[in-house]
Amino acid sequence: MADAILMSAGSFDCGDMLYALGGYLVFDPVVYLEIEGRVTVVVSELDRRRAMAELRLASEIWSDAEFDADGWPALTLAVLRRAGLDRVAVPGWYPVARADYLRAAGVEVVVDEDVIARRRRHKRPDEVAAISDSLRVAERSLSHARSLLAGSEIGPDGTLSFQGQPLTSEVVQGEIRSVWSLNGCEGDAPVLAGGPQGAHVYEMGSGVLRAGEPILCDLFPRHGVSRYYADITRVFCVGEPPDKLCRVHEAVRGALELARQTCRSGIPGNRVFERVCEYLGGLGYAPTDPSHSGEGVQVAPYLGHGLGLDVHEMTTGPDPSIPFPLETGDVVTIEPCLYEYGWGAVRLEDVVVITDDGCETLTRFDYDLSVVPSGS
Repeated sequence: MADAILMSAGSFDCGDMLYALGGYLVFDPVVYLEIEGRVTVVVSELDRRRAMAELRLASEIWSDAEFDADGWPALTLAVLRRAGLDRVAVPGWYPVARADYLRAAGVEVVVDEDVIARRRRHKRPDEVAAISDSLRVAERSLSHARSLLAGSEIGPDGTLSFQGQPLTSEVVQGEIRSVWSLNGCEGDAPVLAGGPQGAHVYEMGSGVLRAGEPILCDLFPRHGVSRYYADITRVFCVGEPPDKLCRVHEAVRGALELARQTCRSGIPGNRVFERVCEYLGGLGYAPTDPSHSGEGVQVAPYLGHGLGLDVHEMTTGPDPSIPFPLETGDVVTIEPCLYEYGWGAVRLEDVVVITDDGCETLTRFDYDLSVVPSGS
């Protein structure tokens, strides 16, 4: 008999719990117990009526008021005692303190890192539709960001201004998040990194933006109800792009198309990455190598990741660390990047769903680099 599965969390910010609960959103933690396909959920007494009406995946719904337990560890133990269990499997994110509490009480707790994530890997049509809906919002916000850049003026020193005020990363980030909010999405601060800042992958971007430099826009909103993420990256340049930027952008665009043509069910994720490195290396760009000096334009050491209820679902993707095959129903990003410290980066990112004989692109936004300012 397979181990019973135990989880305890709210579902607003826990993809595993939201998936297991069939989309049921709850702020307070619940106890989820699955035994041979039968699901028992323990909810707060305050949420019991709603759970009884909406939580259709559960075979049984219990209230925390039914147990004489002080705190969630004690409640969880009481639930296991009622269910007659002395051994459970928990996902890798399960709190260590709670696991230790159960172990001290004689329960064998086995960690199965991807016990729910394995189920989440292959996206159903409704999940693909939810990701596509979030992508449409991301694309609207990206279009708005480009319109702000197009409405800017270039100062004598190359800095951008909009309606008489400096146009900063922070201003554009705020405008992007406003579009998200008006369209039912939320999320962390988008990446809006100008010039050299773009070469640092986790740099959110700050300060006044400049003409003639790559402006990296990486947006990853999450829908407020479905909780599915989008992820898209484009690069803009206000004014005439320098030759170097045009060459790098063309190379990354070619790498994106090559990766898209390579992605299909059955091909290992790391093989997609290797083909892109071979292609970019043939154009003279240094492939990712820890021994490289770091000078000149380099290939970023990543290519993509899974996408869904988490913005990074690392169980699959066209990535150097993933040697096992892509499978039909995987939703992944493809995001080749060339970067140079002190100069900036070009990264283009699309979302695709893997099919038997290739992939279907869910992203619809164009790849135009140049933005002509209204004041030119």
